[in-house]
Amino acid sequence: MTISKIRLRQSWFELLNQETPFAATTIQFNRNLSRISNDRAHVDRNVQWVKQELSAVAFLLDKIYFNTSHVEDRVSKTDRFEAICVVEKAGVNPHVHILWFLSKGRCEPWETLNRRIFLLRLLNSPGIPLEDRDAKLLDGPAGKKATPPSSELIDWQRKGWSAVTKSIYSDGWSNYITKEQGYVEDFSNRVFWLSDFHEAGQRIAPTRFYTVDKHTGARHLNLDAPLIPRR
Repeated sequence: MTISKIRLRQSWFELLNQETPFAATTIQFNRNLSRISNDRAHVDRNVQWVKQELSAVAFLLDKIYFNTSHVEDRVSKTDRFEAICVVEKAGVNPHVHILWFLSKGRCEPWETLNRRIFLLRLLNSPGIPLEDRDAKLLDGPAGKKATPPSSELIDWQRKGWSAVTKSIYSDGWSNYITKEQGYVEDFSNRVFWLSDFHEAGQRIAPTRFYTVDKHTGARHLNLDAPLIPRR
């Protein structure tokens, strides 16, 4: 049975949207390619290069957010930053769209807010203006309270990269980043999750203390509590 490209794109759209992403990042690598081609082998090499670069970025995000160099040993898989990544124009001008979401079962609004602020501060390259709503968020009480440490995630100038991060309040981004599905035969090879980069020894057990709301029973991640040693 042949599935139409319209049906396939709709399936991808639904898959991305069901994760309820709260922020989106686009990283433009501005990479000087030795050649421009949509040859499968050339495209696959570029996609693999993008994955390697993002693996390092993902680790640094967790390292800064949780203030530990031993991320995989001390931070649970469900606590680490998670996102769906889609590589576009891999053979010509490789760049990546990233949809950030919380792991399953983690839907506390305050945690989404903290991570949105963190990403807005660390994954916007200098000189790129924020959208009005995001600018107001960072300038407001929540933005000032959740300010991350004064460390730069990426040396944008040295890397030659540029990045734009925006909050998501609708399903428009899921539709936008699946646009190549209509004419790229190997679209699935260009989609991956940040958790794909976790090593075999990645901690699964909870690693942080939680406070419990007496009225709702909701568990809240307490970022002020120390990391629990591996057991």
